[in-house]
Amino acid sequence: MTEHNQNDVLHDQSSEVVDSDNQESRLMAMLIYLLSLFSGFIGPLIIWIIKHKESRFVNKAGKNYLNFVISYTIWTIIILVVMLVPFFIGLSMGTDTSMTVGFIIYIIGFIIMMVLAFVSFIFTIIACVKYYNGNEYLIPLSIRFFK
Repeated sequence: MTEHNQNDVLHDQSSEVVDSDNQESRLMAMLIYLLSLFSGFIGPLIIWIIKHKESRFVNKAGKNYLNFVISYTIWTIIILVVMLVPFFIGLSMGTDTSMTVGFIIYIIGFIIMMVLAFVSFIFTIIACVKYYNGNEYLIPLSIRFFK
């Protein structure tokens, strides 16, 4: 084997190690989002805590996931308040008009919450694919608490 061929073999082996490391980082980053579908935020949090020092990519994915979870929790609370306050005010006033308006606002809020849940699911799947392919993804409407 010539010296040139030996260098090519060594170069190929080192690139495999790098690719495997990148593959592991991409897999862990993808698992952060995939596990959230089955375990809520506990599974992703455990992966992030264990792996965030080993890979910047996993660290960024974990931070983006936490931003997503905190943000969507805030959006859900806001929708609940906007949905329930008029509903209970309408009930307490006792008039047909106020109860009807409160009920309509409640139904609209419920529909918005269902849309938010569906969109959250879709964005989680998109994040899984993006991170597995090695691309960072910040889910829309996420507030950046962790950078």
